Order: sequence, then C-alpha cells, then structure tokens
Amino acid sequence: MANISCPGCGAQLVLQSPATIFVVCSYCRSTLIRDQDWTVYGKMANLPAEITPLQIGTQGSFKGEGFELIGRQRLQWANGYWTEWCANFPKGKTAWLAEAQGLLMISFPTPLPDEAKQWGELKAGAYLKMGNATFMIDDVKTARCIGSEGELPFTALSNKEITSIDASNPAGAFLSLELVPATGERRAYVGEYVEFKDLHLKNLRKLDGW
Repeated sequence: MANISCPGCGAQLVLQSPATIFVVCSYCRSTLIRDQDWTVYGKMANLPAEITPLQIGTQGSFKGEGFELIGRQRLQWANGYWTEWCANFPKGKTAWLAEAQGLLMISFPTPLPDEAKQWGELKAGAYLKMGNATFMIDDVKTARCIGSEGELPFTALSNKEITSIDASNPAGAFLSLELVPATGERRAYVGEYVEFKDLHLKNLRKLDGW
C-alpha cells in the first residue's frame, strides 16, 4: 500500500496496488495520472447506477488466491455496455473481472504476441495463436470509456476509444485484446468464464431482492 495526497483537494488516498497509474479521487472526483508525480487531468463524472452487487472493496478468491476489487471502468459500444473491475491479487498481480450480458469473466495480462502490430486488421472468424493455444476471433468492436473509478493500471479517461477484440477456443478459454488507436497502446488478456458462487465474494453491495 502507498499513501498519496490528491493534488486536487488534498485528501489522503491509500493505494492498494503498486501497478496503479490512474486514480479517480473518491472525494473530489479528480482524475490523477502518475508520471514523475501525480497530475490532475480534469474530473470524472459519477458513473450511472448499475444493477450489480460488485463494488470497490468486494473481496473474493480465484483458484485459491484472494483478491480485492480496487477499480472499474464502464465501456459503451454500439449494442450496449459492459463493466470491467480491476482485481488486486497478492504481490502486485492484477486481473480483470468483467461483467457482460449476465456473464462473469476473469482474465490476466499476458505478453503480446508477434502479431500485435496487425491487430487492427483482425476480423471475426480469423485465428490467432497465443502461446500454445489457438483462438478464433468472435468479434471486433469499437468501444469508449464512459467513466471509471478507483485505481487502474492504465489511463481510463472519459471518451477514450478502444478497439476491443474477443476470441475463444474449444477448451473454454477466452482471449481479450485491446488496441487504443489514439496512442497505439496494445494489451492482451487470457482468462475463463466463472460462476458467481465460485468466487466466494464478500463485502457486496446490497440490492433489493438479491
């Protein structure tokens, strides 16, 4: 953990992950980006309410390792929305717990393949090799960040546009690729679908009828 003073309002913020480079101050909503120091890049609007029991501070476990949700970003595309939660594991490891169309997926960063420079040319139905596994591209879509909160390991400013590429294979694994056209950033994540009950979640947000 590390303490920083928000340059926007002076509040003391406790950071959970050493990988954090982007923070939304929970007091004044300033968006902070770490460079040489923490710099304010405007303010983040409050995210719209979602029907989810997850929240920052929710804890759980995956394959015997505990984690805590420390941030999230909400993404919009032509046919809807999805939410990605940043999960902080021990020893600075991070993962993403995504909620989309009633499904939960957990994924971990993975080294970029040699083909990363050609991601912009990928189409649905194409095949991509990642390590020892082969994936088929399910869809390629343009999305934009409509808001974020908490701690994240990359910048998630409002209206930031990404190309999101989802792929899967018969073994049940999925691959998520992200390309940021404005900066050329590329990120790859490999994971699997998970059941809510199998994550042993606690400190959930109370929902009527849940």
